[in-house]
Amino acid sequence: MDSMPLGNGDLGVNVWCETNGDLVFYLGKTDAWSQNGRLLKVGRIRIRLSPNPTHAGAFFRQTLRMDRGETEILFGDIYRPTQYRIWVDAHHPVVRIDLNSPEPVGLTAQLDLWRKTNRRLLGPELSSAFGLVRAPFAVVESADQVWPTDGRHLIWFHRNETSIWGTNLMLQGLSRAAQTLSDPLLHRTFGGLLLGNDHVAVQDDQLQSAKPARQHRLLVVLHTEQTPAPKDWVDRIEARKDEILKTSPSVAFQQHGEWWRLYSERSWIRIDVDPNHAAIPLTWPALPGAVCPLIIGAEAEGRKAFLGDLRRIRLHARALELETIAASAQNPEIPADESAVADWILDTASPTGYPDRLGSGLIASVGGGMVPVQSRDRSSLSFAGRFWLQAGPSPQLNFRDAGTLEAWIKPSVTRGRILSKALPNGTTDYALDLANGLTVTFGTNTLWSPVVLPTNQWAYVAATFDRSQGMALYLNGQPLTNRTPGHLRVDPVAINQRYALQRFLNAGSGRGASAIKFNGSIFNVDGPIYDADFRAWGGPYWFQNTRLAYWPMLASGDFDLMPPLFRMYLSALPLARWRTQQWHGMPGAFFPEAMHFWGLHTGDDYGWNRSGRRIDEVVNGAVAHHYNSNLELLALALEFYQYRQDPQFARETLLPLAQAILDWWMRRFPSGPKGWIVLSPLSALETYYEATDPMPDLAGLIWVLDGLLALPDSWISPSQRTAWKTYRASLPPLPLSAEGYPRGLAPAREYVPIARNTENPELYAVFPYRLFGICRPELEMARVTFLNRVFMGSRGWQQDDIQAAFLGMMPDARMAVVDRFNQNDPQSRFPAFWGPNMNWVPDQDHGGVALMALQSMLLQSDQSRILLFPAWPKEWDVDFKLHAPQNTVVRGIYRRGKLEHLQVTPQRRIRDLVICQPQS
Repeated sequence: MDSMPLGNGDLGVNVWCETNGDLVFYLGKTDAWSQNGRLLKVGRIRIRLSPNPTHAGAFFRQTLRMDRGETEILFGDIYRPTQYRIWVDAHHPVVRIDLNSPEPVGLTAQLDLWRKTNRRLLGPELSSAFGLVRAPFAVVESADQVWPTDGRHLIWFHRNETSIWGTNLMLQGLSRAAQTLSDPLLHRTFGGLLLGNDHVAVQDDQLQSAKPARQHRLLVVLHTEQTPAPKDWVDRIEARKDEILKTSPSVAFQQHGEWWRLYSERSWIRIDVDPNHAAIPLTWPALPGAVCPLIIGAEAEGRKAFLGDLRRIRLHARALELETIAASAQNPEIPADESAVADWILDTASPTGYPDRLGSGLIASVGGGMVPVQSRDRSSLSFAGRFWLQAGPSPQLNFRDAGTLEAWIKPSVTRGRILSKALPNGTTDYALDLANGLTVTFGTNTLWSPVVLPTNQWAYVAATFDRSQGMALYLNGQPLTNRTPGHLRVDPVAINQRYALQRFLNAGSGRGASAIKFNGSIFNVDGPIYDADFRAWGGPYWFQNTRLAYWPMLASGDFDLMPPLFRMYLSALPLARWRTQQWHGMPGAFFPEAMHFWGLHTGDDYGWNRSGRRIDEVVNGAVAHHYNSNLELLALALEFYQYRQDPQFARETLLPLAQAILDWWMRRFPSGPKGWIVLSPLSALETYYEATDPMPDLAGLIWVLDGLLALPDSWISPSQRTAWKTYRASLPPLPLSAEGYPRGLAPAREYVPIARNTENPELYAVFPYRLFGICRPELEMARVTFLNRVFMGSRGWQQDDIQAAFLGMMPDARMAVVDRFNQNDPQSRFPAFWGPNMNWVPDQDHGGVALMALQSMLLQSDQSRILLFPAWPKEWDVDFKLHAPQNTVVRGIYRRGKLEHLQVTPQRRIRDLVICQPQS
């Protein structure tokens, strides 16, 4: 994947050159929604020159100039190169391709379409139409159309003659709303017009220069509109083309370049690190400690079954020494030492299973519905893929910092799962496998040895883990392989480049008709299996994912990129009101966590079979009671207002959303018998489905209500203010962990501790709701909570880096953010094409967290205060320009441990600046 992205905020291209010399680019647009609610590519263009300047060993260089918003390609003769310049006009919906050649060349531009026939989506590809996978109808993507023209240009489009919108409303009991609201998909038509300066259409899909020339100019106009007929859309794109041609290319390029210059000067972070401080000693994250059973002889539900005999399984809460492991290999009956936490000898079963020989009462019970079979000598248990053993869940099986796995095995085949403690979503505490060798996994770290165990012979296998020392594999008491945490390299050039490139991607996709898609934005491309219309998780928006592209735009000052997100929810508000009245019989509004851009649940989430179900019953437990997105949307809008101080935004966006959402919230969760509000039924994000008073929702209500009540009295009616104050006073205290020391924040007051995802709900009180942090009470309790979090990581939407920064925990923030910037898609050359992680490529969650984490290490705001260097490494020099609330800009240079330059605009805000001490 060698493509390079460019965009103007609404339309974008992925540009690359192929080895045969062809220039190829995909065209994307933020509102290219198909009839199935998928965000499609608009098309693909292929340009070929004759004669072709490219040959074996020819010069080639492709350069992205971010401050000018253009890509330059030089190729052919190194002394007299042929030049392409590609730019997506910052002020008009047009892509411009300028070619300059030292010799006259002919140019052919081919419309390279792939949606040539109506095609049904099947199998794994159907997942890109998320929400329709279980639909009771065929999901068909319609073909593009090429429109005959006068021969001077090409026109093509994709038109939705059908729409899932009406079906979506009818399924969810909202058919009456369809009578007053407009279908946003039906007759939506998106496509392009390709025009050259002296080119003719030799076919409906091919444009060719009239004669060879040293200069060629092409432009591609894109347009989306719902029109009564295709001809109306064609007339409109023709008119757009005529409007664009009224501005000379040189003037357009000057205006385009000025926009990008101002954007690049708006904000930056540029770090430098002395090579002597560029290596951070690593300590691996603690193991998750997931609440799930230990499975012996298979994976969950019997998958990856071990075939053969098992004699003994023993676990220790420390990494055993080589001498101890060697001794155990010599004598399978050797007693366990004091560090053992479980020891099963599989020779004799009790009526309930195999008891732990340590006397803990932990039973390895039989799963799979089959009677276990003892070996011939009855010293071991024979596994034939028909049953497995299961122990726990139990805290004694949780290793956090260190552990050892021991197993005495006689495999009949060289594959299968010996043991594992893992969640169905892939979160793993530990696992031991035979798979083309011997493999052990502890948390996110895996160690493999190619050794092949002989079949039908007894072997002793062991694996050790220690966060600071590393992990190792042993066979029959002898070391096989090991891995140490090592060091994490700080590459300031890469960090600076990727920080700037992520902002560049935001600018290229953030000013369109639709919000930024977290799973690829408009810059996703085709892969080895699917075409460029495919993206994991399809067309809907999950707020948990979408938000992370937008939070860092505040400190970057990229306020002009944020309105599309707020517009999406404002546009969906009327339908949300309909749903709230129909489902809950009350005024107000709520939005689903995962929704189509018009505001409804997907069909799969809601459930296609409604027999015996209430109208408000959502079958997907991950989103059925997940309403925190509503509160975080308000928190983001409040923060946007604090930065911009724009009364119009407050009155026309913030308050209409807040009044509707809180109106529903107060009626849906009224005061309980003791005066406290009881927030139930709710989920703690997607991790704990059944929760009462979940931390994210409770912290969100506190943060949002306090923020709204601080707004001017004239903006909020007295009755509304009284209702909000009353509700705020009725909120219960934040949930804390069980009694003991040190206490920490809890995911919820009460919850079923079965994790379905890998979020840390308790830390939402740190971010996005900053109830805890530097200069706030109970900082140490929040830090303890962070250190004891269950799920750790620095990829995708995981936000350890941000939360560590807000808690002033520099070493943790530094390690996570450097690790995050070090990652990108190994299949992509563009450095800021992160992913796929949990999403797709480029993963906008990963890039958004990277931006915000680095910003928050450097600058934070807390009420009226501005905190400088709250989690900044003393050894990192930095030149920065960031934004803060109240239209404030902070510009500074920190070198060799000293703040050499500081400028705060407006100057009165310098009295609110708190300069923290960078940390070693």
